[in-house]
Amino acid sequence: MMSLKSALSNADRWLQDASFSTTFLLALASVIAIGIPDYLFGVDISLFILYIVPVGIGTWYAGKHCGIFLAILSSTPLMMEQVNAHYFVNRQGLFFWNLFMHVCTLLVIVYLLDVLVVHLRNEAALARVDAVTGVFNRLGFFERLEFSVNLMARQQIGFGLVYIDLDDFKKINDKYGHDEGDRVLRLTASLLGKSVRHSDVAARLGGDEFALLLHGVDRHQAVILIEKLRVALHRAFQMERVAVTCSIGCVTFRSFIPDPHSAIKAADLLMYEVKRHGKNNVLVEEYEAMTAHSATKPQ
Repeated sequence: MMSLKSALSNADRWLQDASFSTTFLLALASVIAIGIPDYLFGVDISLFILYIVPVGIGTWYAGKHCGIFLAILSSTPLMMEQVNAHYFVNRQGLFFWNLFMHVCTLLVIVYLLDVLVVHLRNEAALARVDAVTGVFNRLGFFERLEFSVNLMARQQIGFGLVYIDLDDFKKINDKYGHDEGDRVLRLTASLLGKSVRHSDVAARLGGDEFALLLHGVDRHQAVILIEKLRVALHRAFQMERVAVTCSIGCVTFRSFIPDPHSAIKAADLLMYEVKRHGKNNVLVEEYEAMTAHSATKPQ
């Protein structure tokens, strides 16, 4: 039972990673493979139920238009075998009824699967978005971070990882209530979204902590971007009369790229270094320099 479950899980992952053309050709080949014996068996034996599998796979992994095409195509053997049995001449009503029921039943399945896919994708997207600010939450950010780390490791592109903590945010909640605290969080998220490029990723990791993923930057570029961001946040908080500042730690990666959790931990350490030295500042380091410093630090 476990081996079957494992095989199905592996097949699901493979189909999710496969291109549209690969999935379409696989489903098309399956329909043809079922259609040949279905035609040879004639009108007395129907293999209709088997078509549900390739039509369902095509719909789930390649989209409803693929499913519609396969559903209509799968009626070809039925049409041909009925012509051979002289249904079109002698029993026209039954000929068209059988075709209608075959196609419509599969189209209903395509429709239901498409609705389910859209619903599940929407649910998955909502599960990765922070309800208060509308940016990615921790789950969504780590998924994007893992994808980006793997991509940039293959392409040898550097990136920066930013950890942001709102200084004295707890005082806002204690003095003015959580509604005001949520307003500050939304303001911060909005400014993060406006201050970075479209290719970058902003997220709220929880509480008063935010993160940014900066694609294709080195330490020098990151210093400029982060300082501009800190100043923009500081000015916005002053205009809104919010007694909050930001401690920001940023780690940049050039050649060696660790796993996502080690990367975020490195940025987190830099942020706490800022807080220990007076808050409301920026600290940017290269990961290679940080690890070299840790290796030479006396035990």
